Amino acid sequence: VLLVEYLQVLGGVGTDGMILGYYDGNHCGFTEEFKKANREIGGKHSLYRRAETWRRKCREAGVTVWLGAMGTGAVVENGKVVGAEVATTLGCGAVCAKCFVDATGNADLAAAAGAKTEFLSAAEFALQSAGQAPHRLGRDTINSDFGFVDDSSAYDLWLFGLRARAGAPNAWDLAKMPDSRERRRIVPDYAVNAQDVTARRPFPDVVVQCRSRQDSHGYLTDDFRFLSEPSANLIKMKRETSLSAVFDVNVPLRSLLPKGLSGIAVVGIGTGCARDVLPMIRMQADLMNMGYAVGTAAAMAAGKGGEFRSVDLAALRKKLVELKILRPETLTWEQDVDVTSDAVLAAAVKAMGRDFTGTHVVYRPENRARALPLVRGAFTAAATDVEKQNYAVMLGFLGDAAGADILAEIVSGRRKIITFDRAGAFGGGGQPMIGYMIALGRTKARAALAPLLKALSGVNPGASMLAVRGPTLALEALGDPEAAPALAEKLKAFGAHAVEKATDLPPLGGYGLGSEMDACIKELALARALWACGDHEGLAR
Repeated sequence: VLLVEYLQVLGGVGTDGMILGYYDGNHCGFTEEFKKANREIGGKHSLYRRAETWRRKCREAGVTVWLGAMGTGAVVENGKVVGAEVATTLGCGAVCAKCFVDATGNADLAAAAGAKTEFLSAAEFALQSAGQAPHRLGRDTINSDFGFVDDSSAYDLWLFGLRARAGAPNAWDLAKMPDSRERRRIVPDYAVNAQDVTARRPFPDVVVQCRSRQDSHGYLTDDFRFLSEPSANLIKMKRETSLSAVFDVNVPLRSLLPKGLSGIAVVGIGTGCARDVLPMIRMQADLMNMGYAVGTAAAMAAGKGGEFRSVDLAALRKKLVELKILRPETLTWEQDVDVTSDAVLAAAVKAMGRDFTGTHVVYRPENRARALPLVRGAFTAAATDVEKQNYAVMLGFLGDAAGADILAEIVSGRRKIITFDRAGAFGGGGQPMIGYMIALGRTKARAALAPLLKALSGVNPGASMLAVRGPTLALEALGDPEAAPALAEKLKAFGAHAVEKATDLPPLGGYGLGSEMDACIKELALARALWACGDHEGLAR
């Protein structure tokens, strides 16, 4: 086994990045083994103790480690990754192997091999915030969070690091890598989605069972945050905050395999999942177990010509249970559960009228087209107001105007929202009015314009991003040119800033919400809505 690391220490964000504690995560298996070995080394400074623990674990396992070496490309033959191009201080070359594990955290090797990836979505600008920690003598953990960065852009990495360095003029050193919480992800054989999380869906090819709060460092964008049922997948915390719900997330091997490529698996933040699921699987304790589990799968795949898809899944689960990475319950997970059949879908549509129970089936991407006529029929037959409201909002998100009048009455304040307990809902179940606004906008009904413009009029520059998102996303979906003048005036009130020269950018540093993480995003949200409505005076452009 050869490990190629571009830093001069092992551990990445967990060492050089100065994130030396564990926020959340499922502490079991290899993670517990590593923590025990780390404690036994002793010493005061966590960075160097951790890095040394990684080095020793590699030596014990017979792993060859190249530090200060960087993967720069891939060698692909007939859709299989057979080599990695590597740059070292001694020159460049290609390393050939039976199989590869891309642990760059940015899907670099997979992307170089031609894998499809995703980062920022065209649907809405949203990105978990990042930092770049200073190294201060005598300090262990220094968490940072002050801006946005694209790890796949050399220019962005340079500029972000330059500003972080300027923001820590008295620091002894600066981390060589940004502490980014969201990066480029692969398009896998199957992407874990919000509905899977809510249902705590089991997978026969599960390799790690993550555990975390929705530590999104920003706002969630998945429609399902407004449609999620109360979840059985919930571990209550003693302190009641917006992050008090902890979810278990089963991550299958198929979500780590780039679609269309063989001989390679991707671990870390490059995992194939829905954007809003990432905060619940990116905790260090879970990624350590993920890496070990996929390393185990790679050893098994090497005996099958490097084909991860040919691994004996029952044998893999058994091995991972023995390592205590997986819980014993996974031994019985022999096949996928049914979440798509007509019978399951019909039952879910019937149940969701009461309290959204079953929406994880109704709003699955592969079920939505078949669900629409069923939801429309249930809306027509609904006997209670709560059923009418629940079906109306689902219809709106599905792009159907049958319930538009009810949605318009709710958004305008003429009709009261009937609430119910959504403890453990994906995204927390809060801000239901935002969901009703978005649903109303997607109906594209004429009745949507007036209540949405009224909602927009109440938004001011000091409002939260969530308050801005509701009317702007709704009006963007509506796309009515009559909304353009009001959006333009609101954008002027927010400032419409633009920095054209890198030299005009201020230094970055510390931890907390700055103008780039708040005001700029609100302006972009307004500009997008204005553009979708036909622009006005060219302001959106």
